Amino acid sequence: LYMLHTFVVMRWEWAQWFEKRWWKGYLKSRPVADYLKWKKTYWRNFLERIELTVPKNSKILDVGSGPAGIFTILNEFETVACDPLLSFYEDHIEHFSKSLYPNTDFVTTSFEVSTWKNEFDFVFCLNVINHVKEFDIAMKRIVDSAKPSAQIIISIDCHNFQFPKWLFRKLPIDILHPHQYNLSEYLSVFESHGLFINRNILIKTGFYFDYYAVVCTKT
Repeated sequence: LYMLHTFVVMRWEWAQWFEKRWWKGYLKSRPVADYLKWKKTYWRNFLERIELTVPKNSKILDVGSGPAGIFTILNEFETVACDPLLSFYEDHIEHFSKSLYPNTDFVTTSFEVSTWKNEFDFVFCLNVINHVKEFDIAMKRIVDSAKPSAQIIISIDCHNFQFPKWLFRKLPIDILHPHQYNLSEYLSVFESHGLFINRNILIKTGFYFDYYAVVCTKT
């Protein structure tokens, strides 16, 4: 068990290093204003696609926000954006500026060590849960952070085939994602942590992976 835990942590640390390289390469040729405009449109379309409306006075948590997470369109709400790489984004990614989002509290930490309890009406964990260091601990923290009956929205790449899933778990082929599951496995984990699955929406299809958004309620 110790060896397995050590491997998981090392794989996450490798993934963080490659994540930094990926963001720098991905944004290098994208003008700041154009990228932020495109990203905000993407998030608004995402909310429409999952049929989610955020009422006034909601308190929101954006888990693993990245440099341009869903917090970018939620500036009229009290919002917390949490990501272990926020300091890196601030120093190296010109597309990220805290000053643009005065109602957002930015917290630079691995989500597994967060201590929020029953605080948020909406928790967004978008394309993040397969990036975390320790999957079950992160899921527990997500659920703990939400108020009773809060909405928790998780989006993930889900494996379509058993053999590639097994192979990707054994080898760091998909280095940015230390955790590899199919949709039914994700849904089972969510339910085991006390979430009611309202709906899952297919956002994008692919060969190895389909990309789903899962809208849950904390029971």
